[in-house]
Amino acid sequence: VLAAVLPAMSWQIFRMGYYAAIVPTTFIAKESFGALWWRGYLYLEDFFKTYNLEWILLIATCALVGQKWASAPGHLSNREVAERRSYAWVNAALCVGGILHIVSVWRVGGDFMHARLLLPGLFAVLSSVAVVSFPKAVVVRVVLTGGSLAWCLWATICARPSYKADLSFDGIADEREWHVSRAGVRRPLTAQGYGKHFFVDISRDLLQQAQNAGVRAVFVPNLGVPPAALSLDTVVIDSLGLNDYVGARLRLTNRGRPGHEKRVPAAWFFARYPMPEGYVSPIQGSVVSSRVPRDEEIRAAHRVLDSPSFVELREAVMAPMSLDRFVRNLSIAWRLTFLRFASDPEVAASEQGVG
Repeated sequence: VLAAVLPAMSWQIFRMGYYAAIVPTTFIAKESFGALWWRGYLYLEDFFKTYNLEWILLIATCALVGQKWASAPGHLSNREVAERRSYAWVNAALCVGGILHIVSVWRVGGDFMHARLLLPGLFAVLSSVAVVSFPKAVVVRVVLTGGSLAWCLWATICARPSYKADLSFDGIADEREWHVSRAGVRRPLTAQGYGKHFFVDISRDLLQQAQNAGVRAVFVPNLGVPPAALSLDTVVIDSLGLNDYVGARLRLTNRGRPGHEKRVPAAWFFARYPMPEGYVSPIQGSVVSSRVPRDEEIRAAHRVLDSPSFVELREAVMAPMSLDRFVRNLSIAWRLTFLRFASDPEVAASEQGVG
């Protein structure tokens, strides 16, 4: 227990002291503190229906029940019974941990990428069967092994999301198929290797601007491929708020596709990186973030970012790290985690009393 708890506690203390937050920025951006059971159910349903998971879970349950039956004192020696009881604690820990992880994903509303957040929980649950010894009965062995292999082969070869290269009605996507279909390349590895994907145009545009105009920061909705060609000195800020301490703290008013709900207006970016230092690619996936902001919006964003609460946030995140800074961040991490402001800079300025 200590081996599992101590590293987690140490990382939590480090996160609070270094980032001044009790959870990752992506957790804040997705507003995962709130329960969104209905959307999480849709995510679970998408996962279970695609792979018919009830079959492999039934096989795993039969294996565990069979192990319990085989562990009866009449069938095993005292030493074997003691060993099986110790294994039972391992089984229980894996099953309970996996189920809790799945329930937590369900509660926060799931994800936009097919299956990915549910795989760790399923792996933990099925791992409990890995420490179960084979039953002695040949027929039972054949049934459990054959059933497991049959499901694995079917899931690997045949099971695919019904929406293929499109989005599901609920906004869930098979991300690899989505990108591959747009790239026209089966195994894209580099930014230029994405073929005819619009990512290539964004990447080329960003690189050209950074080389010709001396751009120091870019504002893009896709943090993976497009900025990959840029130098490590270029600041990359996600227009969905997923890596930005400011954008993540926009107040969310309407729920939508997971991870794509906070469309950060470009005024918040230009208030920190004015042109030509900052650049927003016109090839954007977000109408809100790519719209050229009015001067009034940028000035309002300036006033909000210079208000006392945001100066405290900026210093907590951006100031040089020291022991005093670390201790100070520990004391304010909870409050800064729940700091929120309006998406519209002028509304936010009015709320902060700096309008």
